[in-house]
Amino acid sequence: MSPTTPPKTPTVAIARILRGLGLTQGRGNDFRMEGEYRNGERIGTYVLPLTRHADETIAANADEIERLAAEGPFAFRVSVRYLGSDRPMTGVANYGSRVREEPPAPAVPTTPEPAPEPEATEEADPADLVPVEPFCTPNPDGCKWCGLDRPHGQQWIQPVGLHEWTAPTDEQRKARMLERRARRTATPDPEPPPAGSTAGRFLEGARERAWGRTRASKLGWSTAQADLMAAAAAVQLQYRQDGVLRYFPRPGYAGQPVAEGRLTPLVNAGFLVISEPYGTGYKRVSVTADGREALHLWRIYRPTPVMKGPRMDREALHPLLGGELATSQSAAADEQYRHRLAQREAMYAAMDELHAWEERDERLWNVWARVQDITHRLGRSRPVGWVPTDEEIEQHRIAPGLVAELRAEAGHPTPKPELPKTPMPRPSALPPLTVAPDDVEQLDLFAEAS
Repeated sequence: MSPTTPPKTPTVAIARILRGLGLTQGRGNDFRMEGEYRNGERIGTYVLPLTRHADETIAANADEIERLAAEGPFAFRVSVRYLGSDRPMTGVANYGSRVREEPPAPAVPTTPEPAPEPEATEEADPADLVPVEPFCTPNPDGCKWCGLDRPHGQQWIQPVGLHEWTAPTDEQRKARMLERRARRTATPDPEPPPAGSTAGRFLEGARERAWGRTRASKLGWSTAQADLMAAAAAVQLQYRQDGVLRYFPRPGYAGQPVAEGRLTPLVNAGFLVISEPYGTGYKRVSVTADGREALHLWRIYRPTPVMKGPRMDREALHPLLGGELATSQSAAADEQYRHRLAQREAMYAAMDELHAWEERDERLWNVWARVQDITHRLGRSRPVGWVPTDEEIEQHRIAPGLVAELRAEAGHPTPKPELPKTPMPRPSALPPLTVAPDDVEQLDLFAEAS
């Protein structure tokens, strides 16, 4: 008889189910409950079978356990594995994947041979045992001995025997990663179908639909903004003589005032434009080519609207991916980057020229200071056109190269180079957006209605 009080934790829920199957809980009994932790945070609960009776009972009632758990507030998955023997290795957890293996076929009975005399052998040290790799490539962080992931419980495998999860060595992790990468790269990528074929057209349509869904999901519209776009496409947003933006759902009726701040994000994102007056004090809000395409994508793929309040409805929006405004902005950013790159190269060249002039002036000043017996510079500069005499050249042993530089400088003084000015480039004016004609939008509306 099941308890009337519903369980409040996954541990209590699954423990009740297993105790209902006749299993006992606790250390030294059939099973105990454990928690799986990663980075100090508990990610799930699993059952640790302690006896063969517990494994066989869980394996025989795997579907019943999952059904009873699904009826309650906490669902669990039961995995059953057979690692080269008829004993099932079970795992019950509320996280991770679910594995169900069929029990191996029973062995054909044969005439038993006389058992040889047992030889005296020493018990193997677990540190000297060689890990047994499973039949498939295990996870790099799988058990050192059997390669199974957690929840691991107590598993049995030769020659280790019954063991709990043991961390693999760094060499094992590296070998498993390399083997997994080799298997992935060994499988060649399938060749695309020929153009014009049915498969090719299907693949092209799938790519186009995927691109359309991506563009629609990146619009970031709320339901109110989508309604505002639809009203502008139907020529229902207009400025009258008083300069107030109004929404006219039906011809001949008084319009409903619309906050102009709601229009600003759509205009800045290139979806709407305010056209020139076509009457005394009249203006209209029209959709651009980007706005018409964005509205078409919104109606076709129906992305999830963004929940926005009155203030968030006035936040900036991104332009349409691959649209006219996005292309213009990308081209302007590329042009500005090339301009800055040219300015940087010019600045580097001027700095190299200035450094060379300063090094040359320092060499010539040192010659003049040595002749004049000056130790510290202290703001003193070499006189323009100064050249040492022959006696000074011989007395101070001035190098011929420095003498030649001094004479060349005296004949043609080199002015100090100046660094170029790098003003911030003005933002380039983007070309005006294309306004979608009314007849195209109206045809789209009729096509949708049909």
